[in-house]
Amino acid sequence: GSKKSINFLISYEQNKQSGVIFSTGGYTRNNLRVNLDHHILPTLKISTSNLFIYTNSNNPGSYKSFNDLLFVSPDVDLTRVNNNGNLYKILPDPWSVAENPLYPLYYRQKTAQRVSLIGNVIGNWEIRPWISTNAKYTYEYRNKYWNTYTPKGYLASGGQYLGGTLYKETYQNFNQDFQFSINMNKQFNDLVAKLKLSYLYENSSYNDYNVLGHDFIVADVPQLNNTDPTKSQLGSYEGKIVAINY
Repeated sequence: GSKKSINFLISYEQNKQSGVIFSTGGYTRNNLRVNLDHHILPTLKISTSNLFIYTNSNNPGSYKSFNDLLFVSPDVDLTRVNNNGNLYKILPDPWSVAENPLYPLYYRQKTAQRVSLIGNVIGNWEIRPWISTNAKYTYEYRNKYWNTYTPKGYLASGGQYLGGTLYKETYQNFNQDFQFSINMNKQFNDLVAKLKLSYLYENSSYNDYNVLGHDFIVADVPQLNNTDPTKSQLGSYEGKIVAINY
């Protein structure tokens, strides 16, 4: 759209994919874009472009299910029940060490979410016909979150029951750039004088936090405070990079 000295664009997109893997949800992405151009003065213009992205993924409970399927005889019934009555017998083929590829897909939950915000602001000012300035600020923010839940009573390929696990991880990254320049181009008779002054500032920071809880106290309650605190595993890292150029 436009209004006198202002041009703008607002758009929204949603993408849904149902997925084809057994007992695995799909993928959803939502995009929101906002662009704006504004001529404050005939010689002064400000532009901005911004994109917001949110994605949600339901990932397979195992990344080796197709590999396990190759080692299972074609006449084996993968829908047989275990001794405890649960579906999908963990070792359906007595002649193979591969576990039932359907079992982790059905009982283990893996999800991931991502939030991204990307944009820039640009300013151009023609102070005189022979001198102009340009300023640009860009940013990119990313936040990723992973969650993996293995319930209490999950069967290992050896036949033993596991106490269950809950893994959570979050990662944040924020990048910023600021650039400012002055451009001069003036002719004095037969002499052309050109001058450019430039400044660039770059800043990148990131951090990651993760926790793994073992052995649920109560079944079907996927909370970290429901796991054995003596077996918890914690991890983190963070950093920052700054660069300045003239």
